[in-house]
Amino acid sequence: MLLSTQLTDHLKVYLTLLLDAKDLLSLSLVCRTWYIFCNEEPLWMIQVLRKHQGNFTYHSFAWKHVYFRPRPLSPSDTSPPPPPRPSISMPTNAFTSDFLYRRYCRCHMNVSTFTPPCIDSRIPRVAIAGVTPTTFFREFARRPVLLTDAMASWPSFTPGSPNQWTMEKLVARFGDILCRVTHNLDVKAAVRMTLSDFAAYAAAQHDDSPLYIFDPHFGASMPSLLSDYVIPNVFNEDLLAVLPLEMRPDFRWLVVGPARSGASWHVDPAKTSAWNALLVGRKRWALYPPGRCPPGVTLLDEDTASPATSSLDWFLHVYPTLSDADRPFEVVQEPGDVISVPSGWWHVVLNLEFTIAVTQNVVDSHNVTCFAHDLIADGNVERLTHIRSLVAPTHPSLGHLLSLHTMPVDEGYLNEPAMVQHAFSETTTWQPRIRSVFADTPNLVNAIEAHLTRHPWTRPIQALTSRVNPTFSVHDLFVVKWFSPLNRLWGECHEAHVLTLDFPKLQSSSTPGQGPQDSPNPSALSRLLEAAFDMEQLVYTLMREIATSLAPSMVASGYLPDRPKNAIWKWPYVVTTYDPAATSLAHAVKTHGGLLRSSWFGLVEWLGQDWFPMFHGLQVPSRPGVLGTDIASIQWYIQYLQRLRDGCFAVHASNQVIPARLLCQLDSYLPRNAATLVTAATPVVLLHQDLTDENILGHVRNASSPLVAALSTLPPLDRTALEAYCSTHGIQSVDDLIDVEPWEDETGTSDATRWKLFKQFHVESALATSFVLAPDPNQDSEDGDDDRVNLDGDVQWTPCLVIDFADTKTGDPLWDLIPVVFSMLHGDISLCRALLQSPYWTSVIATHSNKSSLCHVLMHLTLLHPSQSIPALFHHFPGARTLATWEDVALHVFGPMVDGLSSNCAPLNNFHDEAVATKRTVSAAP
Repeated sequence: MLLSTQLTDHLKVYLTLLLDAKDLLSLSLVCRTWYIFCNEEPLWMIQVLRKHQGNFTYHSFAWKHVYFRPRPLSPSDTSPPPPPRPSISMPTNAFTSDFLYRRYCRCHMNVSTFTPPCIDSRIPRVAIAGVTPTTFFREFARRPVLLTDAMASWPSFTPGSPNQWTMEKLVARFGDILCRVTHNLDVKAAVRMTLSDFAAYAAAQHDDSPLYIFDPHFGASMPSLLSDYVIPNVFNEDLLAVLPLEMRPDFRWLVVGPARSGASWHVDPAKTSAWNALLVGRKRWALYPPGRCPPGVTLLDEDTASPATSSLDWFLHVYPTLSDADRPFEVVQEPGDVISVPSGWWHVVLNLEFTIAVTQNVVDSHNVTCFAHDLIADGNVERLTHIRSLVAPTHPSLGHLLSLHTMPVDEGYLNEPAMVQHAFSETTTWQPRIRSVFADTPNLVNAIEAHLTRHPWTRPIQALTSRVNPTFSVHDLFVVKWFSPLNRLWGECHEAHVLTLDFPKLQSSSTPGQGPQDSPNPSALSRLLEAAFDMEQLVYTLMREIATSLAPSMVASGYLPDRPKNAIWKWPYVVTTYDPAATSLAHAVKTHGGLLRSSWFGLVEWLGQDWFPMFHGLQVPSRPGVLGTDIASIQWYIQYLQRLRDGCFAVHASNQVIPARLLCQLDSYLPRNAATLVTAATPVVLLHQDLTDENILGHVRNASSPLVAALSTLPPLDRTALEAYCSTHGIQSVDDLIDVEPWEDETGTSDATRWKLFKQFHVESALATSFVLAPDPNQDSEDGDDDRVNLDGDVQWTPCLVIDFADTKTGDPLWDLIPVVFSMLHGDISLCRALLQSPYWTSVIATHSNKSSLCHVLMHLTLLHPSQSIPALFHHFPGARTLATWEDVALHVFGPMVDGLSSNCAPLNNFHDEAVATKRTVSAAP
C-alpha cells in the first residue's frame, strides 16, 4: 500500500507494462488502486498483442476478455460463456487520477473537427488537372503540395464501382487476406491480421493509439488492387522502378486506420519523396522542413524520432504550447486529394475519421543525391554500386552521378563531407598532383626556381581553403585551384534539370524542363559539373585581354595529368598568380579589429569607379549554357531567375530564417514570371555573383600591425636594422621574418633579439589558436550576441584584387549588388548610398522609374539570390522581422539606400572627411 501512494500514476502505468498477465492478475488483488491500474484497457491491449499477435477478433468491447478468449463464441460452441467482469465497490471520490482521466478522454475523443485553427497557405492546394509533369517538376518537386481532384478516373474512387475501396467491399474481396498492422506500442512493431478481423476491430475500438493497417505487401497478397488506381503522371520519375523486385525496398503501402490513429513524427526512409492518395475519410498533416526537429520529439538519430509520442498525443499536448513561429506546416487532406511530401521533410499524420489510402515512395531526379548519400551513410555502398550497374547502361548520366557519389568511399573516406573536411585541405594528398601539373608546365617550374633564389624562406605549400574546391598556394607565388564535382550549389541549374533528360520514368510524358533548349544531351551533366571551371577560365581569359590588374592572372589551366583512363573525375584546375601580402576584407575586419572609416569609403570608391566598370564592361561572348541558351542573351538570365523563382519557397522554408508570416506571403510577393524583373534597357554583363568580403583582397597598412608592433619592442638599433631588412626583402609578417636564416649575417641583430621575436610570434600564435580561449560556437554570451565584430577600427586597408570567378553568371548588373550590400558592406546604409551614387551605378539604376520600383526589384533579387542574403538581411536589419509585408521590408531595407539618388551626387571625399563620433559595432552576418 505504501508503494502505491509514493509512486506517480505515470510510473505505475510504466511498471505494469513490465508484467505478464498472471502478474497483473495477482497485483490487482493487492488494493483498489492497483486493481484499477491493472485493468486499464491499453495494458490488456498490449497483453493481447504479445500473446496472440494478430490472431484474434475484437469482441465484448474489452481487451481483457479478448486476451482470455481471442475468438467469440460460435453458435455451436458448448463451452460456458465468460464470467461477468468483476467489480469493486468504491466511492466516487475515493480515487482520482489525472493521468488516467486524460487517457480515457483520448480513447473516447471525437477528433473529426480537430482541424488547424486557420488555413496554412504555405502548402498550396492545386487542382491536378492544371498541373503537368513539367509544372510539378519546376514548382512543387521540393515543397509540400496538395493535389485535388486527383482520382477521377480511379476504379477505387468511383462510387458504385465493384472495385471501389470501401471497408465493406475490401472485406468482401479480401476478408481472409492477412495484412500488416502497426501501432505505437512497445511490443513487436507489426503484427498480421485478416482484413475482416481488422474491420471488426476498427468499428468497435476505443483506443487512444489504435491499430492501423500499414501493409507494404498488398501488391503481392491482393494484386488486383494495383489495377484499381493509377500513379499520377506528375510522379513519373522513379529510380526504384528499374530495380528487380527482390532488390527493391518497401516502396508502396495500403494504409487503413480508424480515427485517432496515424503515423507519428518521421522522415521517409532513405530520403525518398512520397505521395499519399486518400480515398476514404480525412487526415490532418503537420510537416517541418528538413533539418528542423519537431518540438517535443526525442531523436534517436538525425532523422529518426522515438515512437513513444503518438500523433494524437503530440497534437493534444505539444501543439498547443507552440508559438506562431514554431507552428508546423499544416493541411487537412480530403477524399480525392493526393499530398506530395518531398525528401527529408518531417511529417506526422492524424486520422480525423476512418481512412483508406495508398501511398508510395519514389526516388526522382530531385532527391537521387539525398538517396545516394543516405545509402552511403547507412553503409549500403554495395547496394548503391549495384543500382549504378543496373541503370548505367540505359541512363549514362545517372550512372555517372552515382559513381561520383561513391568516389569518396573509393578513396577511403566515409562520405563527401569527410572528404572535403580532411582530404581537401591535406597538403600531402595534393602535393603529387600539383607536382604533376608543374612538371607538365615547364614555365611554372622556371618561375618557381627564380622566385626561390630571391625568397628562399617561402612556404612550399599551404592550404588556402577547406571548401569544395581545394585551393593551395605554392611557394607564395602561385595558387593552384582544383574543381571538384561537389560545386553544385551555385550552378546554372539544379542537377535535376539535367538528370531528368536521362532519368528512369514510369510512363512516357512531356519532359520537364525550361523549354526548347532542354533537348537531350548526354554530356549535359558533365557540362554542369565542369561549368565552374569553364567560367573561371573564360573570365581570366577576358581579363587578360584588357590587361587588368584588378584580379590575379591565370598562368595555366587544364586537367590533372597522368590520371587513370577510367578516372571518375578529371580534376580540372587553374593556376593563378598569388600575392601573399594581400588579405581578404573579412580577415582584415575580424583579425585586425576593423577598418578606418576612410578605408570603407575607399573600398566603395574602388568598387564603383574601378572594379564594377571594368568587370561589367567585359564583352560577354556568345556561347551556349548548360541547357543550351546563349549566355550572352537576356533570355539566359530570365530562365536562370525563373528556375530560382520556382525553387525559392523550398529553399527559404528549409533555411527557416523567414518569419512564418512573411513566408506565407512569399509566393504572392514574388512575380510568377521572372521576365518582369528585367526591362528592355537591361544590359547583359558578366556577374561575379559571389562578391563577398572573403573574395576581395587588399593590403593592410596599419601602424599597429603585428610586425610593426613586434619590432617596436626591440632596441633602437635592432629595430632600425630589421625595418630596413624587411622593407628591402618585402617581408610583411613576423612569420616570414622568423623563417629567414640567418639574421645576424645581414642585419647584425643579436641572438637575444632573435629569441625575443621568436617567442613573441609563438605567444601570439598560441593565443590565437588555443581551443580553450576560442569562443564556443554553440553558446551565446550573456548578452545573447557572441559573434560581434568591430567594423570600424584603426586599420588602413586598400582593396587591390577580386578572386574566385567559378560562380560567374551573366545578366542584370543589379544582381551583383546583393552580396555586396549584405556581405561586403554589412548593410551599412551610408556605404551603400555612396556606392549607388557612383557614376556607374547611377547609370544602372536610372532605368528604374521610381524609388518604390527599385526597392522591390532589389528585394526580389535578394530573395532569389543563391548567396542566401536573406539571413544577413534580417541580421543587419532586425526590425524587418516585425514588419507586416514584404513591401514594408523592401522599403525599410532599401528605401534609405536609394532615397534621393536622382539628385546630384556628392563627391566621395565628403564622406571620407565625415567625423565618426562612435565606432560601428555590428554582429557578423551568419
